[in-house]
Amino acid sequence: MRNLVFGRRATDRRRRSVRKLELAALSRYLSVESAKLQARDAAMLKTDTRQANWRRANPAKYNAHLAVQRAVKAGELEKQACEVCGIEMVDAHHDQYDDPLKVRWLCRRHHTRLHHYGEDMFPIRNGL
Repeated sequence: MRNLVFGRRATDRRRRSVRKLELAALSRYLSVESAKLQARDAAMLKTDTRQANWRRANPAKYNAHLAVQRAVKAGELEKQACEVCGIEMVDAHHDQYDDPLKVRWLCRRHHTRLHHYGEDMFPIRNGL
């Protein structure tokens, strides 16, 4: 889209009706893209994969995972280094799903070990 500055300070000095048409086109485009994303998500939930089956069986957990993803992307939640070894490439681990944004940051190695061997394996450094 071109410059969408409104009012007297608009640098292109185009007529208001042209700008309204551009906004209408942008609105249509976004609604189509939104519908495409919703259709893709619905199709993903209909598939019969291990991941899709887990998502259907655990909607609260899946929503907590999505909440963390959205918060990280929006900058509301910042990834920390692994609690155990300090590596920067980390996964978010929910001890409880009641508070979706309360997570422990663990590298893949320690996250896997935590799931296999249990909670007592690592002392909690960050006081969660």
